[in-house]
Amino acid sequence: MEAESLDGRLVRYTAEIVALSGRMPSGQVAQEVATGLLQAVMGLLPRYHAACEMDSDRAFSRKLRQCRRMLRDTRVWLSVIEESGLLPHERIQGIQGDTAAMEAIFSRIIHEIERRLV
Repeated sequence: MEAESLDGRLVRYTAEIVALSGRMPSGQVAQEVATGLLQAVMGLLPRYHAACEMDSDRAFSRKLRQCRRMLRDTRVWLSVIEESGLLPHERIQGIQGDTAAMEAIFSRIIHEIERRLV
């Protein structure tokens, strides 16, 4: 996958999470969960950009691992939203699929880089 297309996908993904958090109920607990979700995803795009500027494969891989960790955290918050019924399954189903797909992309890239490092 080209860096440009991955970058665009990350921008759209982040925007979807931002929009989803805006649809959360206004209660205190729901807003705390929305904050956790936003915190999990907001550094994703800047970290990806930082990874692209790394001067070694090892540093690049390390930054991508941070991105993947953020996606895992996002997945956890999405699961909390679903299990608690804060938003209907239909509202988060697509973004859950996108999260899994993004995790798989980052895992594949990390695996390819680390295979070259051995």
